[in-house]
Amino acid sequence: MELGIVIVWRIGDTAKAIFDVVDYNSFIEAQSEAAIRYVGCKYPYEPIIPGEISLRSGHEIVNKELKKELEKRVAVAGIIIEDARVTEISYGAEIANIMLQKQASNAAVHAKDAIVKGATISVLNSLKEFEKNGIELNNKEKN
Repeated sequence: MELGIVIVWRIGDTAKAIFDVVDYNSFIEAQSEAAIRYVGCKYPYEPIIPGEISLRSGHEIVNKELKKELEKRVAVAGIIIEDARVTEISYGAEIANIMLQKQASNAAVHAKDAIVKGATISVLNSLKEFEKNGIELNNKEKN
């Protein structure tokens, strides 16, 4: 999975930023990557169960968690996170084809379900019409 993020940050404690880390720019970059990996692994790409929080459907919650995780990780360097947001979510190239196959399979299953439901409704309506018109069928004929 590929995730893109935007982070707005500032130095809140100059002494910590200069003396507690070697290079605060590299530090925030490393901590950002660690935080997005943590949050990205915590939630599925798409909801598995209806209403479940996922990276695609739970933007507000995911962004809050990302910000909180970053704040925790960079506090030692005197860095303040003003905002953190996931801006891009996509499958990596190696998974994209598999997910397309999965989507196609799901579409085929849903189409077959719709056909079966339609046929069932059609048969039930036909049986009702037979009854309305006084045509009686025995159980063998109904099955």
